[in-house]
Amino acid sequence: MSTAEYARAGRIRANRIARFTLVGLELFLGITAVTGAVSVVPTFPPKWLAGTPFPDYTIPALALGVVVGGGAFLAAAMLLFHHAWDVLLSMSVGLAIAIFEVVETTVVGLDVWLHALGLRPDLGAGILGASLEGIPAPLGIPLPLWLQPFYFAIGVVIAALALRLRASASFEARPPAS
Repeated sequence: MSTAEYARAGRIRANRIARFTLVGLELFLGITAVTGAVSVVPTFPPKWLAGTPFPDYTIPALALGVVVGGGAFLAAAMLLFHHAWDVLLSMSVGLAIAIFEVVETTVVGLDVWLHALGLRPDLGAGILGASLEGIPAPLGIPLPLWLQPFYFAIGVVIAALALRLRASASFEARPPAS
């Protein structure tokens, strides 16, 4: 086997690993996003939305459940069947959850994060009217807010893996050098 054949076999193996990792991440994201949209988001107190552009949790729940969750399930299926738009949809879903988490952080938990990072001397109102009694707060940040950077990172990893698959497909499509 020549060096070029070894390299090609390595790329094929790496692509297969990246593709199945991406499918797993998409399924995880789909399950947790739909569960969050149906079971978690509607239980939040309405007063947390005071001063935000949202009158209730309908739009955030739909964005999380339909756009992110539904998109993640569709992307996983498309990746399994090597559909032409699989990588683009997967990258879009990764960016969608990252954007969702940025919006959620700015709307709900920004003051808590700024205080915890030492960028704001007082906590201010915190999460408006929220009683955080009994909720663990590692490093001064309520445990539910730790999901924001976690899911942001998941989105970035999904987008990066999708970009890697796209770049690899472009490389494979090039004619061999003479």
